[in-house]
Parts: sequence; structure tokens; C-alpha cells
Amino acid sequence: MASIKVTQKRNNSTEISFVGGLTIYSVMEAYQQHFETFTFKQLVVFKLDKIEEIDTAGIQLITSIIKSLLEQGSQYQVSSTSEPVKEFSELFDLKFLMNYEVQSSLGVEYVS
Repeated sequence: MASIKVTQKRNNSTEISFVGGLTIYSVMEAYQQHFETFTFKQLVVFKLDKIEEIDTAGIQLITSIIKSLLEQGSQYQVSSTSEPVKEFSELFDLKFLMNYEVQSSLGVEYVS
């Protein structure tokens, strides 16, 4: 089960920290509790270094959060990643999870 901490910082940023497993068994509850109707600050910083397990549902949650914050005009930055996140990112070529610079796009296009 994932533990998620969302902190609104005074420097106009939001910090999102994930701890534990971010899998199909926890992402729906996490999304509903924290992100369903969330307004992000100008910069959203993801701390992914304490994720012990991740699957495609966990990646979908992170991607969905990034998509929502970009639609709100925010930017994001990944500040740290765990070994499971690095391995998943490399396996599926998810460069946006490995780039520690501030980003204003996901680098992929969505088809509606």
C-alpha cells in the first residue's frame, strides 16, 4: 500500500512524496483521496525515491497527475527516483521520470 504525502510549499510549489508500493492495489484509492479535485501550485516536485514497488497502474497514476498539472499550467520536476522506478523507466523508455530538470510538457502526445 502506498503512503502519499502532498505538501503545499510557500515557494509556490507542491511536493508529492510516495512511499511503499504504487501498484494496481493502491492507485485508485490514492487518486481519489489526494488528486481527484486537486489544484496544483506553479511547480510540482515528485519525490519517487521511497517507492518500493511499481507497476503500470502506478505509472498511470503519476502520468495522470502530470497531465492534470500541465493542463492547469503548472510545471513539474522529478527530484529523486528509487531503483524500481529507474528499472521500470528504463524498460519502457519513460524518460520523463528520469529527467530531473523542471518540465513543462510530458514529451508524449495524447490521442483522444
